[in-house]
Amino acid sequence: MNSRKGWHFATRHLIQFLCALVLLSVLLFVTPSWAKDTVSGKQVTIAAGQIVPDDVYLAGETILLNGTVKGDAVLAAKQITLNGTVEGDLIAAGQVITINGSVGDDARLAGQVLILQPKARIADDAIAAGFSWENQTGSNIGGDLTIFANQALLAGSIERDAIAATNALELRGSVGGNMQATAVGDPQLVEIPFVPQPPVTVAPIKPGLTLTDTAQIGGKVNYKSATTAQISPRAKIAGGVVGEALEHRIAPPPNPAREAIWQIQRLLALLFVGWLLLRFVPTWMQNLAARVKAKPLSNLGWGILAFVAVGVGTIAIASVTVILAILFAIALPSLALPVLGLGIVANLALTISFVTFASFVPQIVFSLLAGSWLLQKLQPSISIQPPIRQFVALGIGLLGFVLLTSIPVLGAIVTLIAIFVSLGALAQHITSRKPQVAIVDRQLPIANH
Repeated sequence: MNSRKGWHFATRHLIQFLCALVLLSVLLFVTPSWAKDTVSGKQVTIAAGQIVPDDVYLAGETILLNGTVKGDAVLAAKQITLNGTVEGDLIAAGQVITINGSVGDDARLAGQVLILQPKARIADDAIAAGFSWENQTGSNIGGDLTIFANQALLAGSIERDAIAATNALELRGSVGGNMQATAVGDPQLVEIPFVPQPPVTVAPIKPGLTLTDTAQIGGKVNYKSATTAQISPRAKIAGGVVGEALEHRIAPPPNPAREAIWQIQRLLALLFVGWLLLRFVPTWMQNLAARVKAKPLSNLGWGILAFVAVGVGTIAIASVTVILAILFAIALPSLALPVLGLGIVANLALTISFVTFASFVPQIVFSLLAGSWLLQKLQPSISIQPPIRQFVALGIGLLGFVLLTSIPVLGAIVTLIAIFVSLGALAQHITSRKPQVAIVDRQLPIANH
């Protein structure tokens, strides 16, 4: 049952999914026009001494933030450098993110290479997903550090706990609390094609867990790995070390028949839902498709913000519900349970709506656009009556979409892009005062409601 070449399935799948998400962030050459406090362009700079009094949203090929942002900063670019100050939260996605300034609250980062240089200061928690994470000597994280990455080098100081799910993890700095780590230790855990070379040097890290001579941990170390941790006798660990071997299981051979059946079932489910949407809400579908086609990059930026807003919304609803339930329990006890129930229902409705939308609508919209385009190209040789033309276009597009998204990693990236772009189009459709109706296939009439 055990094998040195086996996988710890949960960790493997988690890291590969996050790497797919990171690859999406590498593709963010976003140039949208999001809001009045948004700046976009090939190169966006906030100069030293410049003060932004509120939240800021920046997007471009490169972002250089040397000034001060009084609120939160949401950044998306190929290369992001923060030398100045963000007094609120920092949310950033890009190929390379370098921080050598200060963040007054939390930092949430996703990218290929993430670096905290010696002058970097994050006042509270840091959460990161990437191929490579490095907090250099002199950098400081005032709260917890949570990392999902292929490799991580911790050379700076972390005031509280460190939590990591990686393949290779090395600690040279200090952790004030406990360290909980999964370091798979397989040299070929993540082999993903189409990964561009970063414009910065990435420090090589040995697979597994390594604690060097200078490592200091104020609490205990709990780790899981396929290999024995390399712990220097000079490392200072106040609470001791507890290691657990990952369960090694040989990955079962692929079952082509089972995979084919699953993909056919998926295709039929998308066809059925697509038929329902085209039958009962055709104008809404064509509006959404028109917006996706008109401004895909702008919708991608909006979609990422909408995705973040959904997460913030669920947390906000839960928090308000609990607070109101407590207040009513003190003042009007008979209303406490109804208020709590309404909050739970509202949160469930938001979550179910988002999951349902993300599971079906983006795939259907992109397939409808692709199928309609193909039918237009073949128009001289194919004659299909208008009432069924859209459904034929949907079927052709869905067949290609299902085949494309069945490819590992690439399929996950394509699906994420489709979800974010469609979510952004929906957000703009909801907030727009002027309806935008366009025919996906020019020969199709638009149904009026």
